[in-house]
Amino acid sequence: MSVVQTLCVFVGFVVYAKYKDCDPLTSHKISKHDQIFPYFVTDISTSVPGISGFFLAAISSGSLSSMSSNLNALSGVIYKDILYLFFKKKPSDKSSSGILKVIVLVVGTLCTCLVFTIGLLGEILPISVLIVGFTQGPLLGLFTLGILFPKANSKGAFYGTLGGFIAVVSLGLPAKYFEIRGFVKYPTKPLSVIGCALSNQTITETSLTYFNSTILNDSVPFQTPSIFKLMFYYYSGFGTVMTIIFGLIISYMSKSDSSVDRKLLSPLIYRCLPEEGRDEEKTSCTQDTSLNFG
Repeated sequence: MSVVQTLCVFVGFVVYAKYKDCDPLTSHKISKHDQIFPYFVTDISTSVPGISGFFLAAISSGSLSSMSSNLNALSGVIYKDILYLFFKKKPSDKSSSGILKVIVLVVGTLCTCLVFTIGLLGEILPISVLIVGFTQGPLLGLFTLGILFPKANSKGAFYGTLGGFIAVVSLGLPAKYFEIRGFVKYPTKPLSVIGCALSNQTITETSLTYFNSTILNDSVPFQTPSIFKLMFYYYSGFGTVMTIIFGLIISYMSKSDSSVDRKLLSPLIYRCLPEEGRDEEKTSCTQDTSLNFG
């Protein structure tokens, strides 16, 4: 995975070096940022027949393999954790296999139908980061709550995760709506088309400018609240923090006498826990960081 990520970063540097003085989006050669890499491949491979086809085949095979594994995992989760609970009699292996295939067909059809709506929501990267932030942020908060806060209990973990999810969704969906309406634009690096002007005389002088997408149109009467201008990359962190806050509050409100094994906690907080065989009052930490669940 680290090798793939390193290669992606390297390719990004190459694309930037190629178009640093002739941005394809600013010069209207492409309409979205998502198109810049396919445009880069077709641009540099015009003299080598077949390169574009190999690129398309690699993208298709990679996406199909990822989609097949995701559908397989999703069908197993839906069957085992949801549908299996409604069966009075354990189904046979043949029946289970048929049910799993039906689930894959239904989920795959829904995913295919969603393709027609993705184009209306903007570019792919912000949407993918947005969806990941809805889920991974609260999940990270849940695990952080469990290994760093001994006072956290099951109620705090459940309702804290639910509250973190609701909080990040309440932030992300309105922000996405404001972005689609043009009320919010996220910052980008300065872009130029000076290089395009040297090779294409049809570009006017007014196009030879740098711009910053954070500047909003003064004619827009609506002022977006500042909270919805938060960059979508921070949604995961926001969900994590809100999950921990809600989880701790609910844990302290619903006290419990149960205790947790030290092995389930992070070694970073061992010094704040009472040592075995020693009275809890002799520890250096306060009662709030004891082993008792709240």
